[in-house]
Amino acid sequence: METILSYLDNMFAHMPKTAEVNRAKKELSQMMEDKYNQLRSEGKTENEAVGQVISEFGNLNELAEVLGISSQVQEATDDQHYILVSQNEAEQYIESQKKSAKLISIGLAVLFSGLMILMLFLALDNSSFLSEATRSKLPEDFLGGIGVGILLFSIAIAVYFFIQGGINHDRSDLFEREYVKLDSSTKAMLQFEKQAHLPKLRNNIAIGVALILLGVASIVIFSALFNGADFYIFLGVMVLFLMIAIAIPLFVSAGMVDSAYEKLLNIGDYTLEKKQAQARTAKISGPYWGLVTAGYLAWSFITNDWQTTWIVWPIAAVAFGAIASIINAMATRKER
Repeated sequence: METILSYLDNMFAHMPKTAEVNRAKKELSQMMEDKYNQLRSEGKTENEAVGQVISEFGNLNELAEVLGISSQVQEATDDQHYILVSQNEAEQYIESQKKSAKLISIGLAVLFSGLMILMLFLALDNSSFLSEATRSKLPEDFLGGIGVGILLFSIAIAVYFFIQGGINHDRSDLFEREYVKLDSSTKAMLQFEKQAHLPKLRNNIAIGVALILLGVASIVIFSALFNGADFYIFLGVMVLFLMIAIAIPLFVSAGMVDSAYEKLLNIGDYTLEKKQAQARTAKISGPYWGLVTAGYLAWSFITNDWQTTWIVWPIAAVAFGAIASIINAMATRKER
């Protein structure tokens, strides 16, 4: 039932907040709830009941006359800027996001694996495994240099996968900014798929968090067991990076797909209001961060005080959040 209520909120997201529209929303909510309870009592599964309810009551244009809000729906439709997406386009987009998530996950795994190998070489460099005679024959920081070289190589490979995974993001960026309009059958299909994807998302997050905590615990345990010896601390950090190399792809692979469904369904972080807010702040973000960057570089080069000038970035980030909130609050007040 929670899925139906979320869907209902999305249906009325672009409608004016009048007493008549609020009445119609409550009436439709009751109709959907009654139908859902009826289907469940007939033995339908939750997914089957949700799908049938959305299929039957998911098109506001078809229900407008029955609900007595034909003029409001027509007015909202005329004023609404949206992207019309077919079922085939929606399926292709979801598949492209799954492919992008896989490529980006591989890139992240390679990157953190490179960091893990760097920690291994630094651990060896700070250990007694190599005799002094052997060390004297090696160039200074030889092992650390090999580790850095492997890290740079892994970064190059990771960037390749990031670029490949980002190729199809133009459409994704459009869906982040614009209201997406789908027919009722496509909406029902995407709702089903998103619901089926939720267990994977939850499992990936739970496993990922557990792995990262295990990595952090390894640093504490190694430090406690070996009296803070550098070699074992480096080993603990290496284990942490290994855990992150496994965990981050789990977050990304499931999270990107879930976000793709939210963008198409205009829910979660991609409701109409949030998309409109993002569009408003996007107009100032480019010039704002350009000025911040110019100010940071000018201050840094003039004073040569690089260890202090970094403070520009957290201050600028907080200020941008405040500016964005003010802009959106003013826009919301004006719309009312």
